[in-house]
Amino acid sequence: MHMEAYKVKLVENKYNIEDAKEVLFSLLNDKMKFLKLTMLSKMERFGSCPENLEIRLEELKVEKERLYDLFKQYEGREDILLNIDCIIDIKLEKEVLVS
Repeated sequence: MHMEAYKVKLVENKYNIEDAKEVLFSLLNDKMKFLKLTMLSKMERFGSCPENLEIRLEELKVEKERLYDLFKQYEGREDILLNIDCIIDIKLEKEVLVS
């Protein structure tokens, strides 16, 4: 299969507040865990961690807080559904190797 661009529908549904919270926090927590493990691996192997990983982890922490605030605002509301669409957009790029 030749791929230059591909889209994956990771999440596409309507959720009540509690289910939306579980879905989104699960995704965020898994991504944050992946970044932490990657950072730890880089530290152990190379003695340093790329700054972009640290920046991304901090960005995700901020997003998690923003979501927490959103869910807190609507906590207990059974009349609200959240329509969540999460599409992963994949584009093939060639890495430039510097020798």
